[in-house]
Parts: sequence; structure tokens; C-alpha cells
Amino acid sequence: MAKKEQSADVATAVQEKAKDKKAKEKTAAAVADITSMAKVDTSEWQEMLDDMGTESNDPRIYFIKSGRNRIRLVPEDNDPKKFFYKFSRTYEGVTRAKFLIRGVVMGKKSDEAPQIQAISVGKMVVTQILNQLAEGYDLFDPKKGRGVTIVKKGEGREGTSYTTLVSPDAVPLPKGLLDLTDSLAKIAADIQAADDARQAEGTKGRRGAAAKLGKTKAEDDEAGDW
Repeated sequence: MAKKEQSADVATAVQEKAKDKKAKEKTAAAVADITSMAKVDTSEWQEMLDDMGTESNDPRIYFIKSGRNRIRLVPEDNDPKKFFYKFSRTYEGVTRAKFLIRGVVMGKKSDEAPQIQAISVGKMVVTQILNQLAEGYDLFDPKKGRGVTIVKKGEGREGTSYTTLVSPDAVPLPKGLLDLTDSLAKIAADIQAADDARQAEGTKGRRGAAAKLGKTKAEDDEAGDW
């Protein structure tokens, strides 16, 4: 009886060893496949990041997403000084200065024609752009102007940071570019109206009133400099 049990144990051990060998060979083959994959272009990773970001229901407005946001500035009335608009927003009883900058978001995965949008940012981003302009960078010429990349890291009011970089080369405005339907002042007024309605409705109306402008809970944390 003992010999039969010993033989069974040996047979089991042989089978387990064969399974282990087969598993190792399968793992090695999988690793080989991974290491032989072609490198994915960075723009494809950016598209995936964009898909993960918060979308606005209002096509006029773009909220800065986590990661890299490539922007080409397009000022109002062809006046370089009108590339941004300052206004006030009230959040949980606290009023802070906010800004809209006017531009087209480059590299978005969309079948629609590129369109100028009002991009919601804080004072930090506008200050960084003004610093770049003060250094002599041309950010407005339709053909020779450079683009800016706004990099958002972290989350929450205290943990979010923004860095604004200038493209090393010129970024011509895309062909077939659609203009913004309203002025930055008009869009800011609409945002303020939604904020007022949200305040009046209280917590219950927080999503309802602001939803008209595509605002979601994720976007409440959008402004690290609130």
C-alpha cells in the first residue's frame, strides 16, 4: 500500500513539474511578445488621457484635464491683450478671481471641425502665459505663433499644480477653425448665473444648475488655486 502511495506521489510531482515548466514557457513567450511590441506614439497615449478626462456639456467651454493640455491662443477682436478675461466665482461662500482664456485645444480626438473655446483656468496659468509673453515669445501669429502646453498635476484645492510651457516650434492655427459663438464676457456671465442659481438651490441644486455648463463634481476640484 505504501508503495502505491509513493508511486502516486511521484506521479503527481512529475505532473506538477511539467505544469510548472509549461507555465514558465508560456510566461517567457508572453514577455517576449511584450518586449517586441512597437513603441506607441506619445500622441496616442495623450488621446487616452483625453478620454479619461472630464468632458464639458457646453461646447463653448473647456476644463483643463489632468496631464498635458496643448492650447493655441486666439485673442478676441485680433487684440493680443484680449486673450483672457477675468471674473469672479463664488464657491461655498468664498469668492475668488477666475479666468477664461480664448484658444483652440490642439490634438483632440474628434470628428468635428476644430473650434475656439473658452478655457477655464486660474490666475497661476494666466500669470505664466504673461511671463512667456514678457520674454518675447509670439503666441498669437496665425502661422508663426507658438502653442502653450498647460500641464495639470495632482487633485483637490491644495494638491493641484499647473505648469505652462511654450512649444519649441511654431504651431499654425488649424484649417477650418470655427470661431467661438460668444464673447468671453458673455460666457463668464453665464457661469456666474449658474453659480448664483446653484447657491440659491443649495447642495441639492449643485449638479442641476451647473450641469448646464458641463460642470461635474470632478470639476469642483479643477481649480487648485481656489
